[in-house]
Amino acid sequence: MIKSIITQEELKRRFSYDENTGMFTRLKKSGNFKANSIVLTKPHHTGYTYIKMTMDDRVKRQFSLHRLAWLYVHGELPEFIDHVNHNRSDNRIDNLRSVTRVENNRNKSISKHNTSGVLGVSWHKRQEKWVAGIKVDYKKKHLGSFTDINDAIRARKEAEIKYGFHTNHGEKAKE
Repeated sequence: MIKSIITQEELKRRFSYDENTGMFTRLKKSGNFKANSIVLTKPHHTGYTYIKMTMDDRVKRQFSLHRLAWLYVHGELPEFIDHVNHNRSDNRIDNLRSVTRVENNRNKSISKHNTSGVLGVSWHKRQEKWVAGIKVDYKKKHLGSFTDINDAIRARKEAEIKYGFHTNHGEKAKE
């Protein structure tokens, strides 16, 4: 667990949190924001949502809402929190899970730059074959070269199961 700048008690004095919607509501007036107003945020360019709060030392600090949601419900902060459905602004508690770095890396969204449609499968121009690979414990593993993309996809999916990747690994973020 990592130390938080804000405690669960302080968080609950300032906000209420709806586990079903992932939304925070202010309990007291704060600056220009009225009491009982919903915390509205714009996703950061990373996709995560943040809020700024003035703390006791009168310094404004930025907090990610998924970490505040976890703290609000569980009273502690793990090192990593995974958004199960890959939607970084979906802060419902059932969409969040405490994970290790390795587990977090085993539930990644597919990159918008991916051309094969499957993580770990790419076209090897010189060989003129589809190549499948996977990274496990920070080491790349070659799964084979294939003339048929479906064989490469099958090899990759079997490896994901073998090495315990999340079932959502390689999917697009859910809206």
